[in-house]
Amino acid sequence: MTSPLDPALARALREAPKVELHLHLDGAMSLPWLLERIRRRPDPAVRTLAGLRSRLRYRSFAEFIERWVWKCGFLDRYADFESLAESVLGDLAGQGVVHVEPSFSPGDYERHGLETPGLVEAVLRGANRASRETGIGFGLVIDLIRDHGPAVAARRLAAVSPYRGEGVVAVGLGGSEPAYPAPLFAEVFAEAARLGFHRTAHAGEAAGPGSGRSGRRWTPSAWSGSATASARSRMPPSSRGSRGRACRSRSARPPTSGRGWCGATPDTPCRDSSPPGCA
Repeated sequence: MTSPLDPALARALREAPKVELHLHLDGAMSLPWLLERIRRRPDPAVRTLAGLRSRLRYRSFAEFIERWVWKCGFLDRYADFESLAESVLGDLAGQGVVHVEPSFSPGDYERHGLETPGLVEAVLRGANRASRETGIGFGLVIDLIRDHGPAVAARRLAAVSPYRGEGVVAVGLGGSEPAYPAPLFAEVFAEAARLGFHRTAHAGEAAGPGSGRSGRRWTPSAWSGSATASARSRMPPSSRGSRGRACRSRSARPPTSGRGWCGATPDTPCRDSSPPGCA
């Protein structure tokens, strides 16, 4: 049985400035927000929050992907993505998050006739509005989507390149690792590096440690520096010093959702054996 969290610690955790470096924007909407979009259909497949929770449950990675694709079907206009970005970043700011670098997969919405530039611009409008209202910092990561192949990834990279420096900070690679391993995208990621994008990839989730090593080889990037600086600039002066430094393990993997902060000092850097809380 889990012991209740000490109230003082719970309050400190709520108030501490936090950075979110692994969050899928189009998977982070609230259930009421998603249900509003579902109810726009003449005969909605789900009518209640309880029904939506049940529909989204999954037991395997394949089931998770099916739920993801199903959910994406209800986001079918540019205004949805502007609203989504504003809503998600506003919620995060309310949790004490001072900087977020969400991943977004515009290719999932081409079936609705929505183009990548229009989707990116809609997300940036909503994110910028949330940033002005709450002070939260952000940088958008565009998922090139493995399953669409390297030729489409190259086309998508070209489509988002005008937005580097305008809110888009990186490109990523999500999807089926066994079917579309990272080396297939080496030329695309080399071009992304030439254009000045950070690079990241989902690796090791569904294809074992070999895929993780391959992902690190093909997507090297000084990933967490900008977010760390942004977060530290928002921390109260009394809490800066050596505390709150973003974890950076020897394998240089970026912090994962909810696990990116630790009490490491320059003399005791985060390592794979770091205490709980370090990625």
